[in-house]
Amino acid sequence: MQYLNDEYVMYSLITLTATIAMLVIFLIAYNKITIMIEKYEARKKDDSDREKKKTSTGKESFVAEIEKEYMSKLDKLQSEYNDKMIKASTLVLKIKNITSSLSPQVIIKEIQELLKNNLPVNKAVIYLKKKDSDSLLLAGGVGTAVNDQIIEEFPVNQIPLVAHAFFAKKLVHIEDSCAQRDINDMLHSTSQKFIYVLPLLAISEGELIPSGAIAIEKFNDQITALASEDLSLLSMLSTIIGNALYNAADLESSKKFSEEQLLEKKKLTKIFSKYVSSQIVEELMKNPDSTALGGKKQKTTILFSDIRGFTSMSEKFEPEEIVSLLNEYFSEMSGVIFNWNGTLDKYIGDAMMVLFGAPILGADDELRAVTAAIEMQRKLKKLNEHFEKRGHKTIGVGIGINTGEVVVGNIGSENRLEYTAIGDSVNLASRLCSVAAGGQIIISDFTYNHVKDFISVNKLEMVQVKGKADKIQIYEVLNLK
Repeated sequence: MQYLNDEYVMYSLITLTATIAMLVIFLIAYNKITIMIEKYEARKKDDSDREKKKTSTGKESFVAEIEKEYMSKLDKLQSEYNDKMIKASTLVLKIKNITSSLSPQVIIKEIQELLKNNLPVNKAVIYLKKKDSDSLLLAGGVGTAVNDQIIEEFPVNQIPLVAHAFFAKKLVHIEDSCAQRDINDMLHSTSQKFIYVLPLLAISEGELIPSGAIAIEKFNDQITALASEDLSLLSMLSTIIGNALYNAADLESSKKFSEEQLLEKKKLTKIFSKYVSSQIVEELMKNPDSTALGGKKQKTTILFSDIRGFTSMSEKFEPEEIVSLLNEYFSEMSGVIFNWNGTLDKYIGDAMMVLFGAPILGADDELRAVTAAIEMQRKLKKLNEHFEKRGHKTIGVGIGINTGEVVVGNIGSENRLEYTAIGDSVNLASRLCSVAAGGQIIISDFTYNHVKDFISVNKLEMVQVKGKADKIQIYEVLNLK
């Protein structure tokens, strides 16, 4: 062991030992650092994944929010579109009623409905101008009481803005009129404070002449001026309404606005409307001579309805209960009939006879009759629910419909007339009603041929009916296609 005593050898051993120790320490440190780096990288990766997930979720949330907002706007646009379509359809119907009517009262009523439902009008007055005169008649209004039994008449110049509209022959605004000094002075001297006045102009011998005016005083929701589309609508209506009123009547010669005539017409309308459709009432008002005895042949669709088992039911209830039940039933059914422009010919006990195509023949009389029958059965279901709640027995109704040539007109005596239809086709409709069970609608082959493209049916076996030598083909109506 002498070499251990060698100073150089000792130094080398110490150096080697130190080197080995340092290497071990380095390896341990390297290992720890490597573990720390791996942990750091793993944590960094986790953070990155979380950030990506968070970003992705944010994007998805953002997209979802945008999609939700888009759908909301789409629904709103769809709703607005539907509203506009409904308003447009209603407007077209009102204009059609205005142009097709020869009754000033009907035209004025349609104008009132148009102002209330198609324009943001809260308060307005409708004037009619007497022909060959500078006088105005107060005929109606919106948001203001108009006594239609007292005729108010006054000079046009008493309402300066109306006079200005007549002179300008166009829709005028209060601000435009105030810009003219002479009109401005007159406007300050009157109590009438209108915002817009639309002259109602008629074409006569190539010239525009005033037949009336619509004076708007107030709008809904604090609006002070009309939108451009509303202004366009009003301007368009100027000559449409003006011509309708001009053609409807000569107000002075016919005296339609006299107090006596108005009261008489209201009385007649109230009486007739309980028994016949508004079409017949209007026909009688326009042509009193049509009440003469006589009739004419024409194609008509006849509907009969009858309550099943009513006789036995009436024996179990007090007369007052029966009358109350019938009144409620007939009220509902009559409303349906009039809604489809049918003419309620008569009540026969618990049965009803209804005409479609008389007095006015239509292209779709058969379809309106069948549609009315379907709605009558639906109304009856709801009515039966009310009967059940009140402890009453439910009722079933059979309906028979036939189409054919009949004689329609005023039949009876000089003292009492009845507008009705007679003929073999009427009898067949009554027989089909007898065949129909409660809840059924039975139609003849003659009616079916006119409506087969619009309804679903069950083809039933041919039946022999009283008064017919041969069996006839019948169908049970299920619903509209």
